[in-house]
Amino acid sequence: MHFYQNLHILLFIIIMIASCKESKSILKQNINLEKNNLKIIPLYQVKDFSDFDHSTKKEFLGIFMYNDKYELSDIYSIIKISINVEILDKNGVVSNVPIRIVASEKEKKSIIYLSLTDQYGQAKSDIIIPKKFTTLQLEIIMGNFIAEQMINLYENQKYLVEINRKYYFNQILKNVIFNQIDSDSDGVPDSIDSYPFDSKRAANIQAFTEFPLLIAVEEDFSEGGNLDYNDLVLQVSFEEDRDSFNNLVRFRGTFMLLAKGGHHSHILYLNFFGKGNYHSKLYNSKIQTINKISINLKPLQKIPLFLKSSKYLENFSNEYVYLTNQICKDYCNVYATKNIKTNFKLEVEMIFEEPIHNTSSPFPINLSLYNLNKNTEILILFTQKKEPNVLILPYGWNWPLEEADIFIAYPYFKYWLESNGEFYKDWYEKEHISYVFPYFYKNPLSAYLLQMNVQQSMIWAFLLIFITGILVFLFIKGRNESYD
Repeated sequence: MHFYQNLHILLFIIIMIASCKESKSILKQNINLEKNNLKIIPLYQVKDFSDFDHSTKKEFLGIFMYNDKYELSDIYSIIKISINVEILDKNGVVSNVPIRIVASEKEKKSIIYLSLTDQYGQAKSDIIIPKKFTTLQLEIIMGNFIAEQMINLYENQKYLVEINRKYYFNQILKNVIFNQIDSDSDGVPDSIDSYPFDSKRAANIQAFTEFPLLIAVEEDFSEGGNLDYNDLVLQVSFEEDRDSFNNLVRFRGTFMLLAKGGHHSHILYLNFFGKGNYHSKLYNSKIQTINKISINLKPLQKIPLFLKSSKYLENFSNEYVYLTNQICKDYCNVYATKNIKTNFKLEVEMIFEEPIHNTSSPFPINLSLYNLNKNTEILILFTQKKEPNVLILPYGWNWPLEEADIFIAYPYFKYWLESNGEFYKDWYEKEHISYVFPYFYKNPLSAYLLQMNVQQSMIWAFLLIFITGILVFLFIKGRNESYD
């Protein structure tokens, strides 16, 4: 009987490990997505506001015009969207109206935008989101009322690139929008404020926590080298804290070097558009903290991602920096015959002294890769269209093996490239399995263990799956025997 009890416990632990990471993430996102029984205001589409006779309408309602734009998107796994929303009522333009946009993909939901309208009644901004999302919900919150609309992120083979909408309401909104609880007096009601008691922060944006990015670099693209795009593979996930006008006030990110082919040495650099206090914590492959660094950074000041010591800022000597071939040694994770290596993980936080308006860039950071052997630098630009040296791809992409051409490893990549992104948008999901390094697994347990830096091989990962199946069988058998 004790044997079966132990099996029950072990099975429970394995199942919880496999599911806890995603469940925690989803739970955190849902905290401020509730609308607390707000009354929904009907919206009617018109070609011109003068065409609608609202004088006979006594109920609270709104009318709107829109001119959204969809285009082909060849920024690999992210979309840049320009937002331009204007709010009017009987007295003209209305300021301080909360506008929120929530992105969805199946059960996952994430706030991607929150802002009050300005003195011109407008909420304007550029944002970057993962292509993994499928729909957006635009919400206009007015006291105990809400007007909401669903917007498709993808239509007729094209992606949404501009939300351009104008709304008119038949009530005086100033009499409505201030009828709400706002503990920190930042203009955003507590019901949708991620930080209801902090006037400097209103929204916690986690789109790239839900869907991390993979950055794959091919340095020899212009030199006729092998196009294996594994010279460096970096995983990036992050979240942002923004104020009530969508200005960036804090950034928190996690960076993991997953693979490195080639024999060159590199330094990965990070910089921000504003000045502030930078904090980082570096872990080794055994999840042990190597160092903690806290420094003050100037605007656009480059800092190596993987620092050994803050002394680097005194003389900029590379002896205080972990080079890529020190972190990811000996062509790591590019040969199928070798075991998977786990590498360093870096956690950073940047607290800006002044809010950063996103006219600087809709993406919160800049990254660059400096090659010490060639004395060259590659900029990783998240908002630029097809960059031959850099691929920005979704989490879960398995990169080509060393010296395996990406056109062979991913046969549809060529057709996607030739069509300028119009066709075969899912090329990165159709790999030739013999030519890619199988870092990511479909099984959630294996993926979770790998991301948690558990040293293992492919055999060990599949063995765990096999053991789980045996445990399930023994669990059921033991339960049946107990009934007998």
